Amino acid sequence: MKRLFKIKEGWYASNETLKSERHSIINNAEIDSYMGTRDGQIIIANEKLLYASSEREGRAELLVHTALCTHPEPKRVLVVGGDGSEVAEVVRHGIQPDWLPFDAIQIIETFFPERSTLIDQARCIDAPAQSYDVIIVAELYGHCFDGLANYLSERGLATIKATSSLHEPVAAREELARTAEPFWIAMPFLPATPWARAMGEFYIFCSRHYHPTADLLLQRADFLEGVQVYTPELHVASFTLPRYLVTHFRGIAKN
Repeated sequence: MKRLFKIKEGWYASNETLKSERHSIINNAEIDSYMGTRDGQIIIANEKLLYASSEREGRAELLVHTALCTHPEPKRVLVVGGDGSEVAEVVRHGIQPDWLPFDAIQIIETFFPERSTLIDQARCIDAPAQSYDVIIVAELYGHCFDGLANYLSERGLATIKATSSLHEPVAAREELARTAEPFWIAMPFLPATPWARAMGEFYIFCSRHYHPTADLLLQRADFLEGVQVYTPELHVASFTLPRYLVTHFRGIAKN
């Protein structure tokens, strides 16, 4: 039984009773799995919320479809990290992505064996090629992915799960500044799910040409099948920041 998680951003309380399921060490990370009646499976890695099954679709959908409903011809797509959820969302567009999984395959085999079929939906690679139309950077499990702009095509774009937190404002500002430097457009946007918001998660959209709201492909976004959270309205709304964040990122965000 466990009701309170110590995470890097502070204490996060759950109102339900959770059952401890499994403990494992992957890439020097202490990973614990719990099961709850409301939030489903919950994975904590090094005191950081890594995964909650109740929010899996919401996080992956916003990160993936924000990118793929903005670029008009996303033929070559790279997914970096993640737990396979992002790969599944890319496949909804009829695209088989390249996938740089880092520790994701081991995590899937250890904690989500029922989802191992996701591995076959992508081309698993050890190093990225060049000239991707879209790159989606999900959870990195402590790894680094540098030189993002070097792997994008002339009109390529990327969506990135920031490694810092809005609860760490200096680190968040510095991360956005580093990410934004080689791009014409670099905009933070916010998750739609409550756990992710409580953790201070934020995402970054960066592009050399296409704008995430001005170039939103409404017909593509409207007719996505099987999504649980993503809508065109949510796509646009996620870029609406509270005034304190607008002020905090002023001079760095490129709109």
